[in-house]
Amino acid sequence: MHIDRLARTFALAIWILPCLLVASVDHSQATGPIRLAFLGRLTESEDSGFSRFHKALGGMPEALRSRLRIQFFSTIKGEPEDIERAVDMALAARPQIIVAPSSATALAVKKRNGNIPVVFASFLDPVRYAVVSSTTQRTEPMTGVWISDDLDGKRLELLQDAYPHIRSVALLIDRDWGENAGSETRLPEVAHRLGLSLTVLYAEDLVEANRVLDNPQVRSFDAWCLPPTGLAFLHSKKVLDRLRSWGKPVIASSAADVEGGAPLSYALDYSFAWPAMVDLLVRILQGEPANSIPIQRPQRSVLAVRAQPATGFPVPASTIIQRADQVFQ
Repeated sequence: MHIDRLARTFALAIWILPCLLVASVDHSQATGPIRLAFLGRLTESEDSGFSRFHKALGGMPEALRSRLRIQFFSTIKGEPEDIERAVDMALAARPQIIVAPSSATALAVKKRNGNIPVVFASFLDPVRYAVVSSTTQRTEPMTGVWISDDLDGKRLELLQDAYPHIRSVALLIDRDWGENAGSETRLPEVAHRLGLSLTVLYAEDLVEANRVLDNPQVRSFDAWCLPPTGLAFLHSKKVLDRLRSWGKPVIASSAADVEGGAPLSYALDYSFAWPAMVDLLVRILQGEPANSIPIQRPQRSVLAVRAQPATGFPVPASTIIQRADQVFQ
């Protein structure tokens, strides 16, 4: 009988010991550092998205935020080979989660990684561009924010309302934006209905944008439209400075541009994006599978107008100021 009790005690100990070891591992994973890789542009100080991400982390529970160890991996100016190199370096660092704030970086991660959860942001349709297979549930360990901007037609309308005299408009965009928005197929019809002629100009970076703007013929356009493309995200100030020196009306890509002196902008409420990405990050770190979290989308658009634009920009009509969601003096 005594021997039976010893045997049972020994068997119980053998069963309990692995459980204790597993509990110890789980506890260390729940309290140890969280390695996060952020795929940014240029440098940490130059990437405004990275600073907004840092600011949004203030809404994260302190128990998680204090454990974050963030590494910034630069995709330089976003060329495909630079993105691939940055993704390879990020994966080599063995992060527990990746933040990919563009469709290009998210797609590059997807092609190289099948296990690490990813939180992404995309202006392009993430299903159409194969970032994910579905916006609801998917096989990839990815979730994110789809900033589904389909506002270029409305931008043309607002630009005309602000400057009724204009007849010709140049749309400066990158090629991905043009393809996704159907700029050359859909927008000419919108412009024609408004009594405008529209010319689509392409630039992938500041070098190409300057080359476009150096062409003397482009000064003949009455007004300009700058949607929130990658070019505008990184270089809107320099492009806007060129247009301001010509005294041209322009509808810019964000309220931040208007705050900086541009006459008006019409954009989705991007302020939701970084807090939403942080919320997705928290949900994943708390155990929710990334592939089961629906892709988040913004619900509100904002018309921002400056009553007295920076010197050089013409003053917009008072009627557009009355309609604005945000007015800068």
